[in-house]
Amino acid sequence: MKLNRIPFVLLLILIWIGLRMAKVDVSAGSIAGIVLMVLCFIVLIIEFYKSADIGLRTFKIEMAGTVLNTVLATYLVSHYVSANDIHTGDVFVMVVVLVDAWLGPVASFAMALRNVSANLGVGHGPQS
Repeated sequence: MKLNRIPFVLLLILIWIGLRMAKVDVSAGSIAGIVLMVLCFIVLIIEFYKSADIGLRTFKIEMAGTVLNTVLATYLVSHYVSANDIHTGDVFVMVVVLVDAWLGPVASFAMALRNVSANLGVGHGPQS
């Protein structure tokens, strides 16, 4: 199973929803909150790794997933803020979603530029 096919941020959001629906305390002082924050960092590292070298089709799927993740997480955080029930774990999940939405395309674009320059022979000194 390829790592690129797993939507880790969406899985993180689903885990977060499950924890919140089960009324588990996801604040920084609880075990569940600490585990959720560690999971956030792991997901962020995996997502950054995934965006390193992807094709056009995968990039389009990733962008659609990023939009879905951002909309879903924004809705949920807005709901918790309006209910005055926001915790540290909620903030960490939202930060991961926003950082993934910003860094994923940036890393993919940088890799695409590197691939294009390598294919054109740009930046490798004089060609004979």
